[in-house]
Amino acid sequence: MSHTTATRNWARLFEETAHRKFPPRIKDAVADPGRFADPGELPQFVTLLSAGLLVSEHADTAMLADLVERSITTMLTVGPGPDFRDHEELLSTAVRLIDVLARRGERTTQLYLLAAQFRAGYANTDAVRNAYVERAVSSAQDDRELASAMLFQARFHADLSDYPKALTVLDQCRPLVAKTALSDLRAEWNAACGLAHYYNEPATARRFFEEAIRVGSDHPDSTSARRAVGNALHFLGRIAADEGEYHRALTLYIEASRLSSEFKTGHGYYHQRVAEVLVDHGDLDEAQYHLEEAEKLFKAVGQVSNGLQLLQGTWARWHLRAGQVDDAVRSLSLAIASSRSERAARVELILLAEMLRVRLRQRKPFAIAAVLSRAGRVYLTAEAIRSPRAFIRQTVAVADRAITFLRVRKAPTGAGKASPDQVRCPCGAKHHRSDRQQADS
Repeated sequence: MSHTTATRNWARLFEETAHRKFPPRIKDAVADPGRFADPGELPQFVTLLSAGLLVSEHADTAMLADLVERSITTMLTVGPGPDFRDHEELLSTAVRLIDVLARRGERTTQLYLLAAQFRAGYANTDAVRNAYVERAVSSAQDDRELASAMLFQARFHADLSDYPKALTVLDQCRPLVAKTALSDLRAEWNAACGLAHYYNEPATARRFFEEAIRVGSDHPDSTSARRAVGNALHFLGRIAADEGEYHRALTLYIEASRLSSEFKTGHGYYHQRVAEVLVDHGDLDEAQYHLEEAEKLFKAVGQVSNGLQLLQGTWARWHLRAGQVDDAVRSLSLAIASSRSERAARVELILLAEMLRVRLRQRKPFAIAAVLSRAGRVYLTAEAIRSPRAFIRQTVAVADRAITFLRVRKAPTGAGKASPDQVRCPCGAKHHRSDRQQADS
């Protein structure tokens, strides 16, 4: 027997074994999600997805769709842990399977959106994620799928700081959500409009967020409406924090967290926002607790993009308040370099503002000038809206936030030192390490 014939026989035997072995394993995996509650079990999904691709020609379509959906949602919900290194392999294999399903005429819009959501954890603004979003839009088979994909697309453009494009997509989506059958998506549409206006027209954004909550309350059983109300509450909390209403901001964040999805990244952002308030206006131990919780959640899902970068900025603020200036500079330098490599303009601007605060504390004029110069270049080339009127409006909004940010009152330097006007976290967690140790003993 020739070498070529032997190779063909081996390949045929391997394929026959795969077709006999893997479909039952895939079926068992999607039928029993509880078996993946342990993060250590999640790497199995890489193998199962590869196997699904191998046997896809003759495999059941519904089973393959369930495998893709289960793989990504479990990764986002449970989190594979910080040692998992196969995010890109898992996602690329999953998307190849989604492409197979698309060629069969199956519904794939929600699967492409899940892929885009997973991709955001380590490449929030890149072209690959954009391609997934565009495939979700183009593969929509009815008005609901199209509206859901366009709403996601609008938020993606807002992530890129392209607010005019986000508003254009939302304007195109308006006739869809106006239909009675899609009324539950109106809350999500209003929340997305609020996001598109938040960074340059906070007052307009507030009206959209409040409308999202009003409309969403009419659809208590809708996952989309519930998520939209949670997002609206979150951003109203940010607006409250911008306006100095810190206790109200914390209350809104807590309420928003209760309405968010089970995905760990969303809860990570909740802890991040609470920490942002507490690190300047509250107890240092309480701030540290929420920073550590955010870090834990981001690491669980392998978040290395915007969330972790912003978190490092807040950690820098924590270090600065604790008198650890060198640690603050180190955290910010790494985060700024990371955001710059991802071309995440808005994130870099936020981190540069944090660095400016540090340099002002150090009273280093050349370093201050360098930060301002870089921030100006980023703002003018990447973040600013191009029409003169919109440019002025956004610049005024940014300047107002920057002045408030840099004039933060001096908080007590000690971790447990309270003052009459200090904000206390109302979330009910045992923030102080000693309290947690006592509860565990």
